[in-house]
Amino acid sequence: AADDALNPLRGRLNLDSDRFSLIFWSQRCAGYLTVCLLIIYTVASIITSPGDSLVFLSWGTSLAGYAALAIFLLLLFAIAWESPNAALEFYTRKSSRFTDSRVQTLIPVARNIMFVAIMFMGGMVVVSELGVDLVPLLAGAGVVGVAVGFGAQTMIKDFLNGFILVFEDLMQVGDIVTLSGRTGKVERITLRKVQLRALDGTVNTIPHSEITIIENLTKDHSYYLLEVGVAYKEETDSVIDLLQAIDKDLRESEEFGASILEEIEVLGVDGFGDSAVVIKARMKTRPHDKWKVGREFNRR
Repeated sequence: AADDALNPLRGRLNLDSDRFSLIFWSQRCAGYLTVCLLIIYTVASIITSPGDSLVFLSWGTSLAGYAALAIFLLLLFAIAWESPNAALEFYTRKSSRFTDSRVQTLIPVARNIMFVAIMFMGGMVVVSELGVDLVPLLAGAGVVGVAVGFGAQTMIKDFLNGFILVFEDLMQVGDIVTLSGRTGKVERITLRKVQLRALDGTVNTIPHSEITIIENLTKDHSYYLLEVGVAYKEETDSVIDLLQAIDKDLRESEEFGASILEEIEVLGVDGFGDSAVVIKARMKTRPHDKWKVGREFNRR
């Protein structure tokens, strides 16, 4: 009931529909654990003899202490996970600096970092409460980390390159890019790899360490490049007038007008083929509409 009561608040803050649900799930788990301990205590009290009561009391006290610690840590980590996620969702969805694709790119990466940090701190707290000395453990982990680092330099390079890629906003989920000779739509970005889906449906997974040049075809806006070949006998000025007329018709149409940002830019005669004069022009469009507009221009 308390979880459902938060739905209006989630709506006002633009949060996910299940935000804070982990906290209430943790509370339910804590309640179930408490009930189980009471049942165990009751049954043990009935079946144990009076002589064993002191031993049972000591054992029960220790078990209750560990259970209380587990409940506390569970609730603490649930709050530590939900609170930053809520703040991240609220800020990214309210700020005009973040587009939907930008949010889809940043939130999974930020959540992965937070998850690793929370799990690391949680593991350290649990180990410490179990009575293990953390100093030798951390020292040993440091030595192992150095050894692993030498053997996993490529993976470390993936993480560093991935952090730079996300931080500098070189591409976002939904962009059409060319990476390592592969062109496709960015479906997923993690700290280690980029997942592209090609036009024929092929999914290419490219580690960040293999990315040297990023060709983003849909950054802010796009240009559709036209190379129109006409016979040598044609008047090139008349051809240019015709290209401009087609562009005007497209910009005035309801279906394509919103996709075209500027008038066509005719660059002029660009080359001489074996049987045609090549006239080059380009059209400035919205990022993902260049192919749709270009195909319709070619058809007309």
